[in-house]
Amino acid sequence: GVVEVGAHWIHGPSQGNPVFQLAAKYGLLGERALSEENQLIETGGHVGLPSVSYASSGVSVSLELVAEMASLFYSLIDQTREFLQATETTPPSVGEYLKEKIRQHTASWTGDEETKKLKLAILKNLFNVECCVSGTHSMDLVALAPFGEYTVLPGLDCTFPEGYQGLTDRIVASLPKDVMVFDKPVKTIHWNGSFQEASAPGETFPVLVECEDGDCFPAHHVVVTVPLGALASGFLQPHSLWDTHWLLSSHFHSEFGIELLYCAL
Repeated sequence: GVVEVGAHWIHGPSQGNPVFQLAAKYGLLGERALSEENQLIETGGHVGLPSVSYASSGVSVSLELVAEMASLFYSLIDQTREFLQATETTPPSVGEYLKEKIRQHTASWTGDEETKKLKLAILKNLFNVECCVSGTHSMDLVALAPFGEYTVLPGLDCTFPEGYQGLTDRIVASLPKDVMVFDKPVKTIHWNGSFQEASAPGETFPVLVECEDGDCFPAHHVVVTVPLGALASGFLQPHSLWDTHWLLSSHFHSEFGIELLYCAL
């Protein structure tokens, strides 16, 4: 068997997804994932419901009750995406908006107290799932206004039967030799400069990547994929536009996979 550590899902496996296209091209997916039916399913970015749910006491929870609370929660999540172009004042975070809307709904609930507590427990669990989806430990840290920028592609999420590594191995094998450098820890990145390169006389580069072994790589653009803490401690120059104050006040707390596709000119 294969035990994945890290990325292993394809979210929105359909023809509009370049990762899905590559995986299909290399024959890395199963028949079900490749089926047209699977590619057309609209999930809205919501995680599927479990077939069986249990309370902390070990008692089975009604699937109808779980579905009812999931329907409420997902409808509220869908509402948060409508604030992308909004001009009116809104709550600052997705979490605050959701909790206020849930408070309004709970006021109209009828029934016994135990059922109400169970409903709230289900909603709390859905909050936790949404934290995993958004890559945060609290939805209060996810800004409401830009939340709708994320585009959800159709298709039922799928995995690679032989592991995600199969895709990266084939992508690397398709590249010309010497275009990727490994085992090259970066010491720092110099921004907003004017750097020269012997192999490109007369050309200046605004960025210089300095490695721990002394090697340097000038560049026009650099994509940095490191945790924000590492970025703040090792890759920011004093008075840079990307200073620590900006990082702390940005309300950005999401993590997503980035696949870059380069076309030869």
